[in-house]
Amino acid sequence: MHRTEVSLIICSKDRERQLERCLMALPANELVACQGELVLVNNASSDQTQQVMQEYQQQASFPVKVIEEPQPGLGRARNTGLRHAEGDVIILSDDDCYFAPDYFTKAGNVFDSEEFYFCGGRILPHDLGDATYGCNFHNTFRLHLAHRALDTGVFQGCNLVIHRKVFDRIGEFDESLGAGTPFRSEDVDFCAKAIFAGFAGAHVPELVVFHHHERRDGLEIERLDEANVYARGAYYAKWILRGHVDYLRVWLRHALSLGKWRRTLTEIRGAWDYWRASKQPSPEHRLGMPNQQSADKKHRRAA
Repeated sequence: MHRTEVSLIICSKDRERQLERCLMALPANELVACQGELVLVNNASSDQTQQVMQEYQQQASFPVKVIEEPQPGLGRARNTGLRHAEGDVIILSDDDCYFAPDYFTKAGNVFDSEEFYFCGGRILPHDLGDATYGCNFHNTFRLHLAHRALDTGVFQGCNLVIHRKVFDRIGEFDESLGAGTPFRSEDVDFCAKAIFAGFAGAHVPELVVFHHHERRDGLEIERLDEANVYARGAYYAKWILRGHVDYLRVWLRHALSLGKWRRTLTEIRGAWDYWRASKQPSPEHRLGMPNQQSADKKHRRAA
């Protein structure tokens, strides 16, 4: 029986062209060698995304699962993928990213030291004409200790590697966050939850993805930046409301920076809207709570 060591999860919504390029660039031989699997989540697409996924599944030389998540939201889609992933090492990426050579081999061994249990890496532009907004060029290792406030931008969901132990202890992504919701911060929020549960994280520069987002500097980047600043306010608000005063200090440091008052106002608006949304009784706003499916899966794996 095939034993899965590494699970790559890619979620996609209405981006069949980007997804097809991403899948065609996957290093099949490397995924086979590291006993990897691919979990594809179609997140309420109205184009040919499902067909692209199924066609790739039929010709792949390694296990591929195609899952449908009918309700939009990246946090929700990633949780759906997690419930079907079988590897001990979970890799999250986006449908417009390509992996550097030996990425999966390195990711499969990255937790051998047991010094940390989740990590990110460098995010480089695939097209040198694209804006570098959202890239991560840091080329030195950095450890992020447990029980410390975590600023935004440190970890990003297009290059995120997490050990199964983290999910077993803290549950899944907050489904009220992520692309497809007002607050694009499900990735850093999950990492913050891991840190406050006692897990250290790390930036591992050897883990490199190339982001093919096709955005140019200008109005599109300005709008994306505003959405991210708004989501950052929600992220800070969530952890401040949970009593983590270190986040208040981080926020004040940003807010008092010269020339950033417009961004601070956007953060305040995001924080206020998050606080109002968190008061709603909908299950979507049971913020950051492990669900029963995750707990059940943990017990099944231990059996």
